[in-house]
Amino acid sequence: MIGDLEHEWHVSLLERGRSGVRLTSDGVQLLPYARKVCGEYQRLQTQVDELNGLQGKGLRAEAEDFFEQHGLHPTPYCTTWDDYAIMSLVERGVGISLLPELILKRTPYHIVIKELSVSTSRDIGFALRDKKTASLAVKRFMEYLNYR
Repeated sequence: MIGDLEHEWHVSLLERGRSGVRLTSDGVQLLPYARKVCGEYQRLQTQVDELNGLQGKGLRAEAEDFFEQHGLHPTPYCTTWDDYAIMSLVERGVGISLLPELILKRTPYHIVIKELSVSTSRDIGFALRDKKTASLAVKRFMEYLNYR
């Protein structure tokens, strides 16, 4: 997605290397505008969800609730859904993150991993068009879910 923007705009937004990713000077210049666009998009999506009567809070809201319940008040510098980008940012000292244990099992990043002192969990939905035409991997996963 970022590569598509760089190509379309004819600018380099990120410097990519083995040690991670960082903003170029053009990226730094455009970042405040990108944040505004993201904020407005989130507000738009919230309004659309309310119009459609959606009740789900979403993972970000759950994380915010977790922080609030434990008296933590982080000031996000940036947000992303890419776990590897998150770990790269944490490795560079940009901040902290709550990540699933599975993604942290064999991380190549030099980060400190600590378990939370409270139990946490989340529900994950599973949907498919037709159980009969599902791949073998999907069928095995469905069997596994019956035992959880």
